[in-house]
Amino acid sequence: MMMVQWSWTLKVQYTEVFCHSTNTLDRQPDGSVVIVPHYRELPNEIVSCIVDHVSTQQDLYACTLVNKQFHEEANPLLWYSPELNNETSLNRILSYLSDADQPSILAQFIRKLYLKGNHWTNTYLSLLMPYLRQLQQLEIDGSGSYHDSVNITSDSLKHLPRHCRNLESLNIKGIDPCKSFFFELGRHCHQLYELYLDSCFHLSPNTFNWLAACPLESLHIEFKSLHNKALSDQLVTDLIRFHLLTDLKIEGLDFQLLLTKWTSSHNNSNTTTTTPSSIWPYLTRLHLSSMSSANDATFIPFIKSHSQLQDLDLHGNSNFTDAALASMGGCLPLLTRLSVAGNAVITHQGIRRLIRNSRRLSFIDIRCCKEIKPGPMLGLAASESSVVTLDQALINRIRQAVSRPNGQATNASTTST
Repeated sequence: MMMVQWSWTLKVQYTEVFCHSTNTLDRQPDGSVVIVPHYRELPNEIVSCIVDHVSTQQDLYACTLVNKQFHEEANPLLWYSPELNNETSLNRILSYLSDADQPSILAQFIRKLYLKGNHWTNTYLSLLMPYLRQLQQLEIDGSGSYHDSVNITSDSLKHLPRHCRNLESLNIKGIDPCKSFFFELGRHCHQLYELYLDSCFHLSPNTFNWLAACPLESLHIEFKSLHNKALSDQLVTDLIRFHLLTDLKIEGLDFQLLLTKWTSSHNNSNTTTTTPSSIWPYLTRLHLSSMSSANDATFIPFIKSHSQLQDLDLHGNSNFTDAALASMGGCLPLLTRLSVAGNAVITHQGIRRLIRNSRRLSFIDIRCCKEIKPGPMLGLAASESSVVTLDQALINRIRQAVSRPNGQATNASTTST
């Protein structure tokens, strides 16, 4: 009798521990039937909240082993952004995808990938591509040391857009994409809104024309050895077609050509309005470096027509004067960050007027600006003559100083940057 009782107790405990999903039917007085979850089964919302707070791949994998309910919540997150930091993990993922009865079930969860390390080769990328149909974000890092950079070339990159048609963000470092890559990117990736490339040597004049179908909002591109004037002219001109841009960073391209053509076009087509139409009406961040030929005559009209700018980086441009700063103070009410590093023309008077008129400014980079003398000239203490960047606290003090009738500096001290 005791043996039977003991066996029955084990059976009950087994059922409670391992059969969490057992539900009961409860008949209500009105005749309806309600499914009552087992008391050990958590609501899906609670399980989802628990899994969302799991940060590591190892812990997510452990969650998939708890029970079926946890598996259904954790498995999509486990595959959302798989960590492929070495050849072992890469081979394991490829094995899972190729051996699965329905590999598309697992592959559909892969939305984000970061490729870094010399274990990444053209062969491995080609093997993985067919499973990346739902991929949205991809970063390929070919910069850095031998052990950190990927061994991927443009030969395999050109096939990427055909497999990854849902790409929204693409960042390629240290790899020079071939011309066919840009053609395929514009042909297949019509959801791409972020494109970052830092090593472009071989480009076609049609590069931006091919990308016209991409709704680009953020474009960072660094051109290398771009000495062909005809090519440069065409690339700059075609930038105008990306009307949705909010973030633009260009290095190695003569942006002055675009400003000149745009200003000339406005003057010829409409001489009655004082404010020309915007090239990019939604642009909030603009980073231009070493634009040696740019000057106030073409850049000030650009500033006046892009009043939504918040972050402006003009480091290495020496032809802008205090007049450009005055235009910023009067036409860019949302400006919060500015870099004029390397400018040999603007003065501390121009910076003071800009700070007085731009109420949202929180950062200014004035490194290597020969005519700007920090300290009392800017309304700061004499001990702050080595300041090269102005943060929010310093800007507030300068603003207070220039608002006083005599504009004298305060005696407060701060740490120089």
